[in-house]
Amino acid sequence: MPQQTQHVLLNILLLWTTVISIIQIVLLSLFFTAGQRGLSTSKISFHVSADQTEIAWTAANPNEKLYSTVNRQIRMDGYYFLTLQVTLCEKSPKKEKVMLTINGEVKLEGWIDQNTNSTGVLSRAMELSAGGILKVTITSPKLCINTNESVTHMGIIFITKH
Repeated sequence: MPQQTQHVLLNILLLWTTVISIIQIVLLSLFFTAGQRGLSTSKISFHVSADQTEIAWTAANPNEKLYSTVNRQIRMDGYYFLTLQVTLCEKSPKKEKVMLTINGEVKLEGWIDQNTNSTGVLSRAMELSAGGILKVTITSPKLCINTNESVTHMGIIFITKH
């Protein structure tokens, strides 16, 4: 059986351990979330312009500091998450390929499925430099593209480089 002075010391030690543990949790939380405060992200969503037979995109929430909607140019260095889905109005007589290119280099590529008339969602995270020209092409450019945003859309999520 512990003596009275040992009992008091055990209570003090337990209290001290609890306080130190709480301080460590708070400091670790601050350490791992402090970098998130300085992290700058932006999202731009695009939809196909109405009644277009070729892929022409309109920004739903343009951010000219990040992306030029006039010449389709990436304006800031950073990490990008690109997502794309293209759906046709009707079946194509041949297999169609959709490509998202930046300065002619293919970044996303997918085939239109003959059953769903869609590429499905294509996405990729990558590091890009300012000045890249973004372009989406399809092997037969005069096909009817479904303009419903739920089935044909493009998105860019930007995260700055630190």
